Amino acid sequence: MNGRTSMKYSQMSRKESVRVLAERSSNFKATTTELARKPQEQILTNEIEELKQKGNLVQQENVELHKKMTLIRQENMELYKKVYSTRDVTAASTNTIIPYGFSIGEDSAVPIHLELSQPKQRC
Repeated sequence: MNGRTSMKYSQMSRKESVRVLAERSSNFKATTTELARKPQEQILTNEIEELKQKGNLVQQENVELHKKMTLIRQENMELYKKVYSTRDVTAASTNTIIPYGFSIGEDSAVPIHLELSQPKQRC
């Protein structure tokens, strides 16, 4: 080989070396980025699964609380019926006249307004 050919070959091999190194560097960066991305994706996937499980637990708790509320409402209605049915029976049986014009009956819930006044003088 003459001087020019070897110089040309050497320049080409340098260019080729630089190109190969650049390509390897690019591949290395891509691989490194991908390796870094996978753990992040796995962490996010795990967090999503954990949140789904928590959501399911909250939903189950909500259903249980709803059932409890329904039972409490039913008990409340039964107690309400008992109280007001005995009140009506009691009111009907105690509707008697008391001296001085007072009576106890259904109108007992009506507000009464009383006032103080000076005694009238007799002449």
